[in-house]
Amino acid sequence: MSVPPFIAYLLIVNTLGLLFPLVNKYAKKGFFDIITAIIAALGGSVGAILGIIFFDRKSTKENMLSRILIICLFIIQAVILLYVKGKHQEGFNFNIIAFFKEHFFFFCYLILINIMATVSFGLDKFYAVKEKSRIPIILLIGIAFMGGTLGAIAGMYLFRHKTQKSYFNVGLRVILITQLVVLLYIMNI
Repeated sequence: MSVPPFIAYLLIVNTLGLLFPLVNKYAKKGFFDIITAIIAALGGSVGAILGIIFFDRKSTKENMLSRILIICLFIIQAVILLYVKGKHQEGFNFNIIAFFKEHFFFFCYLILINIMATVSFGLDKFYAVKEKSRIPIILLIGIAFMGGTLGAIAGMYLFRHKTQKSYFNVGLRVILITQLVVLLYIMNI
């Protein structure tokens, strides 16, 4: 019994994605973080996430952007897979106003989480100026992942905070694109 070429490709690329976080853990160069993100973009995001979970859980400033990219690639690849499998309605619906009218509580949630994200960036800036204990980076990014990306971007520029950090400057935009892809898919289920 032969394995279809595409399945064989996915098995190979996900195996590589699984192994590179292990290599990166011991190499400590950061180069393998970039390679892992590239492998994730080539379809190995499941393996990359599993590799991070099993071998290299510690998130640092150096690997934060690649982690964001890998998670976003996984989400986008999952949406593409669902779409290809036919898990959507015919045609495309872009009427976001009608969608939020139908899902008012979801709309309220997004408003609240975005306010929370903006306030979190403001508080972190305040704590930085006062040299107090800061809000962890993972929490700021986590709030963005939970739907507060627009608020996080607004807070970043409103308070001129973290604008030079690539994991925020680039990462938040990648998260926003991912959330838009997911929202468009959900609107068309």
